[in-house]
Amino acid sequence: MGLGVYAYLPIAAAGTPPVNWGGADSWSGFFWVVTGGFYRDFVFGLPFAEWDDRLVAWADVMLDHFAPGLVAALAGAWLLWRRDRLLAGALGLTFLSVSAYATFYETGDSLVFLIPALLMVALWISLGVRSIVMRLPSH
Repeated sequence: MGLGVYAYLPIAAAGTPPVNWGGADSWSGFFWVVTGGFYRDFVFGLPFAEWDDRLVAWADVMLDHFAPGLVAALAGAWLLWRRDRLLAGALGLTFLSVSAYATFYETGDSLVFLIPALLMVALWISLGVRSIVMRLPSH
């Protein structure tokens, strides 16, 4: 069902709409739109001279949102690793991949792509805090 949008795209483009971005009424145009041809040059396109500024911006985003919880995040990630290495590895790899994509994507607003990474850090924080709370004596 979700991919049905792509099936509808050439049908809508064939009806001479006022905007036919990419010319999806042809196979080459359809392929260009569906594969994000316009954006391909932006992926890992950040010039090397700008890497340091972008890495600092990435760190600022993480610290602005999670500075007090980073120790809990590390503890939560470690606990998850001890319980379920496959899940922990998948989340870690996803975190690194999303962070790299967002950091080196060549647009001014690329850090918005860090949102999934921020959600993973929030999950790790919750696991770490839960572990700490479970260790507290109950009265």
